[in-house]
Amino acid sequence: MEYIKNKDTLAIANRKDIRFVAVAQDTFYYDKGYYMEQISGGPLKVVLKQYIKLKEIQKKDSYGTSSSGSSTNSYGSLPVGGDFHKLVANEDMVFQRTLEYYLSDPSGGFEHFTRKNVIQLFPVHEDEIKAYLKSNKIKFDNRDDLIKLSEFLGSL
Repeated sequence: MEYIKNKDTLAIANRKDIRFVAVAQDTFYYDKGYYMEQISGGPLKVVLKQYIKLKEIQKKDSYGTSSSGSSTNSYGSLPVGGDFHKLVANEDMVFQRTLEYYLSDPSGGFEHFTRKNVIQLFPVHEDEIKAYLKSNKIKFDNRDDLIKLSEFLGSL
């Protein structure tokens, strides 16, 4: 989390000392080493963790085309005339934007918003939750479905 103060960009040094950051209508919680954006409030908060992860490394072959196959060999140096010359890696990296949703728990932390974790957080209402999930076809990677489910859980 970075912010601007007196035309200078600063970062929060002691992240563990800060529970949340509020900017206008946006609230960000710090939990499990990440800042997560609140997308739904109320008794049960739904937060979104966004990050970029390395999906794969594609090595370039001798013709300059990329391949994720293992048949491409990679060498760090090349012996020429008794000397070794360092080679520069010729790779393409493929990154993927990842979205993960979390649900607030009674301890004030956040749990990954999955079917299993919802049932563990509300063991007394397990049958009601299973019936709701079955009748509403909730997708745990869909923002609107998770907000709807959190409202149902908050009403239990």
